[in-house]
Amino acid sequence: MTGLKKPLFALVMLLLIAFALAGCGNFFTDESSSSTAKFAFVANNGSGNASAYTVGNNGALANAPGSPFGAATNPNAVDADASGRFVYVANNAGGISAYTINRDTGALGAVTGSPFTPGNGYLGLAVDPAGRYLFALTTAGNLEQYTINNTSGVLTINGTAVAVASTLTNSVVEDPSGNFVFVATGAAGVVPLKIQSNGTVVAGSVQAPAPCTAANRVAITPNARFAYITDGTSVCIFSINSSTGALTAVTGGSGGSPVATSGTTPTGLAVDDRGHFLYVTNAGTSTVTAFTVASDGRLATIAGSPFATGTTPVDVNSDPSGQFLYVVNSGSGNVSMYTINTSTGVLTDRGTAGAGTTPTAIVTTP
Repeated sequence: MTGLKKPLFALVMLLLIAFALAGCGNFFTDESSSSTAKFAFVANNGSGNASAYTVGNNGALANAPGSPFGAATNPNAVDADASGRFVYVANNAGGISAYTINRDTGALGAVTGSPFTPGNGYLGLAVDPAGRYLFALTTAGNLEQYTINNTSGVLTINGTAVAVASTLTNSVVEDPSGNFVFVATGAAGVVPLKIQSNGTVVAGSVQAPAPCTAANRVAITPNARFAYITDGTSVCIFSINSSTGALTAVTGGSGGSPVATSGTTPTGLAVDDRGHFLYVTNAGTSTVTAFTVASDGRLATIAGSPFATGTTPVDVNSDPSGQFLYVVNSGSGNVSMYTINTSTGVLTDRGTAGAGTTPTAIVTTP
């Protein structure tokens, strides 16, 4: 082969390899948009502690060494930073409990200074997607803002608490874009709060829940375009203004608000991490209803739904990969485990894992 042909041949071969790798798509990576959960944590209101679990390859939960771990009085909510380093528990009395996560075992260790703001009681909390800030709803109806030390997990109060007038447990969420915090306030509706560059928040006007009668819980889609609320009877759908956080009801036609769940007392709700499905727990009938989520936010009930749960399901969480679903059963003191058919959203029951007394909330983390 001549000196000219050799580099030309090499160039052609490189191009062929590049095209081949491009055609293979995710040849070197997982096809999932997110990794599978490695750990799960449950706040147990009645027993005053937090259960910790490892997550198996099949989604099964197994108790982490030393679980459960002590909290303060009547834990109401739990959240974790997205990198899986820290867990925070909102206690009805006794402040915010903070823990480090042992990345090998899932065991929890108290963060220095925990619990934080022990003179206050808390109904809910949310950690921002980047793990920089924590937002906590007090029993007095104020939203407090904290910065998170990314090395130690220590919380530091950030600015002045903002009055939101909510008295609802586990009713604070942050949208996945990190732009807003939403607080469900009951009959008044939902308060959107714009997150500033320093982690403080500015409250917008209260958004009415109509056509629902109240906003008891709220969930946000991964693309931050839609919000879903439960009012104890139905589910309502809202589009989110990306600049202001204002909500506009999606009504009329097939799958518009309000949407029945074929169960009673719809309570907890969660969108899977791929944004394809919405799951709603029905505390009165001990079931979980599954919906597909259309591009305009409208809902359609999935075949076979609702699916059986334990007694009095109050919270639900999809793992980061969208393959597994977990439902917290307050009445039976356990967690129902399911695999999600990622094409249809249908749930397959995988049994239960024990929790403490009156569990109220769950979070999974990679």
